[in-house]
Amino acid sequence: KVTVGATLDVIGGAGDRYFEVLGVETKAYEDLRNKKEIQVRYIGSVEQESALKQLATERKLFTYRIFPGLSTGLVNTNIFPTFTTLNIFGDPLLSFSITNKVVADGYREFFESLWKLSK
Repeated sequence: KVTVGATLDVIGGAGDRYFEVLGVETKAYEDLRNKKEIQVRYIGSVEQESALKQLATERKLFTYRIFPGLSTGLVNTNIFPTFTTLNIFGDPLLSFSITNKVVADGYREFFESLWKLSK
């Protein structure tokens, strides 16, 4: 459960597959995220820059930075306040969460370091 006003930090991977997998649920997810005022900060690759720029104009509460050299591999990392989710966009899709605030805080520290180095 994610509280109102929380921040979701994402270390990108196959971001284009994310919306493909959500499919028709995308609108419901975005509506709920906006209702709860959940901010998304996304670190992406140079290859994702134009798509992220477009998303930033379409999605509320969405900011991004580009980390040169970041791979756009199959895995992305979602860091919530009390849990972390790894999404592996292979075939089949695999997603698992680690529900542990200490782990989430550790991943967030790593995210913050990357965020500061990103442009």
